[in-house]
Parts: sequence; C-alpha cells; structure tokens
Amino acid sequence: MRAVIAAAAGFTLAAGFLATPAHAGSAAPERIVEQLDRGLVAVPAENGGTYLSWRLLGTEHGNNVYKGAKRLNKKPIDESTNFTYTTPGTGVYTVRAVVKNREQAPSGPAITPGDIPLLPTPTTGSSRRSPAPTRSSSPPRRCPRAGPTITSPT
Repeated sequence: MRAVIAAAAGFTLAAGFLATPAHAGSAAPERIVEQLDRGLVAVPAENGGTYLSWRLLGTEHGNNVYKGAKRLNKKPIDESTNFTYTTPGTGVYTVRAVVKNREQAPSGPAITPGDIPLLPTPTTGSSRRSPAPTRSSSPPRRCPRAGPTITSPT
C-alpha cells in the first residue's frame, strides 16, 4: 500500500514540474491597474509662493512641473511628489511625467482649495461650517469596558 501511495505522490509531483504555466502562451501576464489621474493640488506655501503635490503613477520615472508653458524644475523630479514654487504670480500649474527619458502629455490643471465645492451640512442646509456643539445637561456616561467618557446627545 505504501508503494502505491509513494508512486502516486511521485507521479503527481512529476506532473507538476512538467506542466506548462497558465500564462506561458503570452509574453507576460497583463498588469491590472486603476484609471487614476495625477491628482495635482496647489495650495499657498507657508512663506509665500505655491506648494504643489501630486500622485506618482506606476510607469513614471520622474515629473516636470510647469506654470503655463514655463518649466519650473531643471531636471525631472524623481525623489518626491511635491514642489514649492516661491515666485509670486498667477498661472495654471501642470505636471508632465517622464517615462524612458521622454516627457509625456501634461496632467490636468492643479486643483486649488477654492475649486473644491463645499457640500451643504444636514443641520443648516448651507455650505457654512456646522454650529458649535452645545453642552448636554445629562451627566457623562462610562462605556461598559472602561472606554472613554462620552456625553449623551440631547
């Protein structure tokens, strides 16, 4: 009986070594990726100027930053995904990926905080900040398992 089991195990093992992998017919398995944009955001910098931040996509080796048609960096930025431009003035910021030493098409324009719409709040129906919370008249309760003290809503 042991000989039969050993023979079956040996046959199964040999068949595994001789089998062709599922992706052997193609050059390489296709990589599945999400369709993301660069997500370029521009905000005022601490000491003036503009701070830019963006997403690095999987095929890129670096990025060049533009304000209008003017390139702002001397060599592709490949160690970070941010850049601070200290010269004041207005303009549209974009980023161009560098892939295999070739610059790609520009990203969409940078989003600034003023471009982000505010959603209406459920309590006021306006796009202003919610009113400050009011103090409850009921005493604080303890959570059953020595958790933090919470206040009951009124």
